[in-house]
Amino acid sequence: MRPVEFTTEEIVNAGQELQATGRNITGFALRQKIGGGNPSRLKQVWDEYLSSQAEVTAEPVAELPPEVADAVAAVSKSLADRLMELAVEVNDKAVKAAERRVTDVIRSMGEQREQAERELFDAPKWSKNLRPDWMSRGSRPPIWIISLPKLKQTIRRKRLNSPR
Repeated sequence: MRPVEFTTEEIVNAGQELQATGRNITGFALRQKIGGGNPSRLKQVWDEYLSSQAEVTAEPVAELPPEVADAVAAVSKSLADRLMELAVEVNDKAVKAAERRVTDVIRSMGEQREQAERELFDAPKWSKNLRPDWMSRGSRPPIWIISLPKLKQTIRRKRLNSPR
C-alpha cells in the first residue's frame, strides 16, 4: 500500500471549508478542494472525523408519577415471582424425567443380567445338544478322527529322527 499524500488534518480542513460554503461534502468535492487523492479514502476520513466529533447528548427523562412507578414495581415483582415459579417447575420436571430415565436403564440392565444368568444356567444342557451325531448314537467316529492321533505320533517320530 502506498503512503498517503494528504494528511487527516488537510482533509478535515477542506471538509470544514466546504461546509462553511454550504456545499455537500462528497469524496469528489474533497478531492477538488485538496487537489488530488482517492475520493473514497477522503470521504472515509471525513466520516471518521464527523463520528468522533458527534457528542451523544442524553435527553432528560421525565420521572414517572408515583402511581405509575408503584404499578410498575408491583408488576415487576409479580413477574419476577412468576418467573421463579416457572423455573422451579421446569427444574422439577427435568429432574423427574432424568430419574425416570435412570430407573428405566437400571431396570433394563437388571433384565439383561437375569437373562444372562438364565443362559449360563442352561449352558450345560445346550452343550449336550452340540455333541456330534456319532457321539450321541454310540457309533464309531469318522476315520479321520481315529487316524489323527496316529498322524501326530508319526510327525513326532520324524522330527526326533531328523538331523538338526
